[in-house]
Amino acid sequence: MKYLSPKQLGQAIGVSESSLKRWIDDGLIEVIRTTGGHRRVELSEAIRFVRQRGYTVKDPSVLGLTAADDQTGRADDTQLSEHFYDMLINGRDKEFTAAATRLYLDGHTTSEIIDGPIRWAMNKIGELWHNNPDGIGIEHRATDICIRTLGYMHSLIKPPADDAPLAIGGAPAGDQHLISSLCVSLVLADQGWREANLGANTPWDQLASVAKQQQAALVWVSMTAPPNTDYAKKLQELANDLAAESCQIIIGGQQLNEAILRLNLDNLHTARSMAELQSFSRGLLAALKTVQQAGSTSTQNGHSA
Repeated sequence: MKYLSPKQLGQAIGVSESSLKRWIDDGLIEVIRTTGGHRRVELSEAIRFVRQRGYTVKDPSVLGLTAADDQTGRADDTQLSEHFYDMLINGRDKEFTAAATRLYLDGHTTSEIIDGPIRWAMNKIGELWHNNPDGIGIEHRATDICIRTLGYMHSLIKPPADDAPLAIGGAPAGDQHLISSLCVSLVLADQGWREANLGANTPWDQLASVAKQQQAALVWVSMTAPPNTDYAKKLQELANDLAAESCQIIIGGQQLNEAILRLNLDNLHTARSMAELQSFSRGLLAALKTVQQAGSTSTQNGHSA
């Protein structure tokens, strides 16, 4: 876990140490105190502040981050997507991680980064095997780079409160794809959820079992591989199994089809992109927090009575 002094954070964003200390004393930045009483800012809190306030990180090295090259721009820029593709097919892992991280530091949401240059580049790489004998190897290397980058970005997100609602999920039985579920996990963490990614090839009954045991408020199912079972039937069984738990289910991926979309269940929802997932999860989280606060207020009133 990395901590920064007010001087270091000020150096990173180009403001004075005195300004940082004043913001800290005003409660704008959370700190811990050393045994000597010095202020220290956790890296994830520093990044939260930078993103929330719209500061530009002028010296990423101070934060322990690799500087991205000058081709990093808007998340929906085709030229940027081409640049991500070029880094992936040539195995430039450090540059790729730096570029994705820079977009995040510049205020882009994780859903914008995934739906934009990462998805564009990986979709293009996924077509290489048709006419390139090295296509499969390139795709596997690119997948590994993406997995490590997503994990690194996850480490930069401020951890949620211990009582934040929990989401669990993964790719269902027979689906060996890793990236999509990792993307969901990252987007949910960015929204303030506690999340547990069960990974690829997760049996349907385990999704339900873990959700019940852990009292999850949300279950995600990421469907990328062609099914070896009837997804619609399995999803209906899962939704019915979790209905009594007031657990919502969100599904997405390349295997969304008409049979799934026709399912009319109150606790089953679909997302065709990470942006749709973000929007749904944000609304659900806000609703759950409202209920949680109302319950807390009711309990306090009961005690005071």
